[in-house]
Amino acid sequence: MEDEAWMNVGVAAVLARQYAEHQRDFLDSLARMLERALPEHVRVTRRRSLFAKGQPVQELRLELGDTRYILESPKQGAPVARRVLSKRGIILRTEEFPIQEWIAEVGTALEEHAERNQQAAAALRQFVE
Repeated sequence: MEDEAWMNVGVAAVLARQYAEHQRDFLDSLARMLERALPEHVRVTRRRSLFAKGQPVQELRLELGDTRYILESPKQGAPVARRVLSKRGIILRTEEFPIQEWIAEVGTALEEHAERNQQAAAALRQFVE
């Protein structure tokens, strides 16, 4: 693919497809990708359990500018998606919304970030391809 052609596929589209295909493993794979691609922008909390295989993701926080995207995975039930808007460290608004909308918004935000950051663009290019 050409340098910018990978963005035509769209990070949001890839994320949405992965979520649809692998809902149970989506959060873990997303966390691994973001930890590699944007380590300075992501914080992952993993659940520790004596009997669990590995350490599943409990919470993922992605900070891009004044927006923090949070995806929590409770022990039971569906993941909870939130967006937190802040200015100068002061939280202005917290919104909870459907995971499909969260995926679309995070995908768009990642694409916009990649346009300004070559390292992020290279990592996201690998993810999409």
